[in-house]
Amino acid sequence: MRITFLRHAIAQEVHTDDFSREITPVGRKQVENISKFCHLNGLIPSMLLASPYIRTMQTAEILTNHIVGCPSPTPVEWFRVESNTDETMLRLYELSSYSHDIWLVGHEPNISLLIEKYIGARSGTIQIERASLTRLEVNIHATPKLMWSITHDLIGRAIENI
Repeated sequence: MRITFLRHAIAQEVHTDDFSREITPVGRKQVENISKFCHLNGLIPSMLLASPYIRTMQTAEILTNHIVGCPSPTPVEWFRVESNTDETMLRLYELSSYSHDIWLVGHEPNISLLIEKYIGARSGTIQIERASLTRLEVNIHATPKLMWSITHDLIGRAIENI
């Protein structure tokens, strides 16, 4: 199973509550660039899941609106900011019978903690930047592999040169 993590784009700094923070115009542009990059490179989710927070759902919806064939995002309560990595891993394992290409739009430190746990890295050694894509290959019969991780800055430079 491939798991592609997308950390939400830049969001409002100050808001009445964390759940309702929206992405900024700069964040919107970041996700539009990621969408172009994904489209140009044939990176199309077969299953798109997101934390139910406003900023993650907005990030996922921009992908859906800009990548042909991208499914609508499904909000999942088990990938909230305070989620448990063991529960998330169990849910992903359960979903692997439906899809071998799962995309998750979420938050830090959730994404880093999951990646560290999958690849056996020491806690605190990985930090994923906002609006970055990271892909793992997870197989129950083999050691999970970090396939790649690309920041929004690199994605922006890549699509400028096309």
